[in-house]
Amino acid sequence: MLVSSANDVHATRIKSGYIALSIKDYFKSQKKFTKALKYNPSPAAHGLASIYSRTDNPFYNKDTAYRYILLSDSLFQLTKERKRLKWEKYGWSKNGIDSLKLIISSQFFLDAKAEHTIASYSEFIVKHPWSLEYPQAVDTRDSLAFFQTVQANSAESYNLFLRLYPNSKYAELARDNFHNSQYLEFTQNDSLSSYLSFIEMHPQSPKRVDAEFRVFEIITAPNTVAAYEEFVTKYPDYSFNDEGWSQFYEVFLFDYSKARKLEFLDRFPNAKNRAFIVQDIEMTDSLFIPSLKSGKYGFSNLNGEVTIEEQFDFVGPFNEGLATVMMGEYQGAINKFGEIVIPVKYEFVGDFHQGRAVVELNELVGVIDRNHKEIIEPIHEDIGEASEGLIYVLQGEKYGYVDLNGIEMIAPRFDEAFDFKNNRAIVGLDGSLGIINRAGEFAVHAAYDELRKISDQLYVCSKEGKKGIVNPEGHVVIIPSYDQIGSFSEGLALATKSDTLLYLNELGEVVLEDGYKVFPNYLLKGEFNRGAAIVFKDGKYGRVNSKGDVLTEANYDNLGMGDGGVPFRKEGRWGMLSMSNKEAIEPIYQSLDVYDNDVVIVRMDDSTGVLDIKGNIIVPIAFNDIEWLVSGLMKVRRGGKYALFNYGAKLTDFDFDKIELFGDHFVSLLAYDKLLFYDLAGEVMIKRVRESE
Repeated sequence: MLVSSANDVHATRIKSGYIALSIKDYFKSQKKFTKALKYNPSPAAHGLASIYSRTDNPFYNKDTAYRYILLSDSLFQLTKERKRLKWEKYGWSKNGIDSLKLIISSQFFLDAKAEHTIASYSEFIVKHPWSLEYPQAVDTRDSLAFFQTVQANSAESYNLFLRLYPNSKYAELARDNFHNSQYLEFTQNDSLSSYLSFIEMHPQSPKRVDAEFRVFEIITAPNTVAAYEEFVTKYPDYSFNDEGWSQFYEVFLFDYSKARKLEFLDRFPNAKNRAFIVQDIEMTDSLFIPSLKSGKYGFSNLNGEVTIEEQFDFVGPFNEGLATVMMGEYQGAINKFGEIVIPVKYEFVGDFHQGRAVVELNELVGVIDRNHKEIIEPIHEDIGEASEGLIYVLQGEKYGYVDLNGIEMIAPRFDEAFDFKNNRAIVGLDGSLGIINRAGEFAVHAAYDELRKISDQLYVCSKEGKKGIVNPEGHVVIIPSYDQIGSFSEGLALATKSDTLLYLNELGEVVLEDGYKVFPNYLLKGEFNRGAAIVFKDGKYGRVNSKGDVLTEANYDNLGMGDGGVPFRKEGRWGMLSMSNKEAIEPIYQSLDVYDNDVVIVRMDDSTGVLDIKGNIIVPIAFNDIEWLVSGLMKVRRGGKYALFNYGAKLTDFDFDKIELFGDHFVSLLAYDKLLFYDLAGEVMIKRVRESE
């Protein structure tokens, strides 16, 4: 009988253990593998791990299975090759160990998933780095941790997350949130000092630019020359210093003059926008005229050179260096470099005055400056122009006043408001009108039905249908007793009682009264102009001077206003008297109007022409309509087309659909395919035409 060696006995235990395991004899298998651990630990541990990982036996225990599979794996390479080959058929191999490790790890993952906590996933990740579920565990753990961090939403919480999970897919977002939270926590009181401290303590933070911008906003918030000067000189290295110089220059130019521009360069020779300013100075006196190409407008200079390409649906004249432009239904503004400085987003952009312009957006109005800062947000139904440094604004249902930077100067408490003139403004309160000073105090209590300024120091007031005069301090100069009072002209104001017309001086005294009666349009014709006023007496019209002396006898059916002559009407027709009351133009015309003391536009039947004050024909009475423009220039219509005349000289053919004044320097002439300009200063036609392409 042969006796087995000890090694053979231990080897037999491994074999017996796997055979028992294959038939699910877990008690025998567990006993065999346990006894074999001492001499064949790797295969024995593998067998035990298989037993303890299975849920169909009383030995099931994941922790024990995990301990044995790690033992088997760690000793596998130390096992002799002969034994590896011998027991490979039972599943004990490197692949077999790895497969069982994955199975056991999956069981642990189910537990971690069931608990679903950062701790459960973290423990799994540490203990099972080889598992198939490892990426999912990492992702889930990081998601839970990041959600928890976001809930805390503090710089400290984000910093902790980055320390614990530096390689997380949420690391970049956590880093961004860390910088944001750090910035917000540091500057939560929104003070200038907090932003300056943040920049000093965190110079490399990506939020530094935000902090620098806020410093820029806070310092320049007053929108004054002093505020911008402080920023550009005190913070030269800040990100928005260049923009600061640009806005500083525009604020400095509130009066927009060449002298002011030169003063800026003189005071700030090292300005970062010096090159721009030098160019701007060179273009201050340059005249820009619209050019038309393919239905689009741009600008050219007087030499016909295009300075701003045709790209707009409409352009207005330059005013304070800016021109309104239209694209589609919206308006904005450009500078002389063609740069859009006011976005094309408004329904209306007014002309700039003192660096301010009224804008309309969504049928509501506001005020912007040259830098497109909304001085007054466009949320109001009514707003005034800048007048003596104040602007009236309708806020809700009440009017108040703000300064040129939108700062409230007089609280909104009035029902109506008007512009300031001579430090006084008419306002309405509780159905009556009064006058306030710049402090918002009533100088004249709101007690009148009507108030109207008629001179620097006097106002017409109305009470119970009768009119009088008060001064800016509220003293009554004339008790309301007249039906009407006109404006003061040449020291006198007309007044009426019933159908009687008379004249008052600034003391309220009647200085001229001679049976004059009211007549149609008496408020215009009855005022003194160049020493004469038209009066109506005994059913006829005449002229008198301020002493009541008769200048033209009251013998006419009507009289018109004129300096070089006096239009008159007799028997339904108009003619003209010389200043010495001689008949200069025979009364044969349906209408007659005098311009510039020496040009008379007349209409006879359906035709219009031009005469001189002696009745000589300048433009034949053969046209449909003639309209006076300026300085002898007239647009003359024949049929549906216009031509431009200079006195009797015909400057163009009847080729134009529209002729009108453009700014202070030009007359524009528009046809379907061309746009021309007449230079008022040079009295020449600018032959700049761009045909449609």
